[in-house]
Amino acid sequence: MTRPIEKMITTTQILNGVSAGDVTQAEAIEALHVQSWAQVLNALADRGLPPPKPPSSQVEEELMAALPLMRKMEAAIHGD
Repeated sequence: MTRPIEKMITTTQILNGVSAGDVTQAEAIEALHVQSWAQVLNALADRGLPPPKPPSSQVEEELMAALPLMRKMEAAIHGD
């Protein structure tokens, strides 16, 4: 399977990919020739790009973990 990073050539493409969550930390550090994730995050900030989005699988896992609590809160608010 081809990773998105393999088609990225410019710094802008790589940083946009990081911001979109398509490029991993390790890929970004290697491709940008920096030594730390902090340097990648600083590069994003310098260009006015938002921090990376978490992978959708992580978002789904966190949502599934939070749903029972959210349902209890809703029930408490509505007196159920």
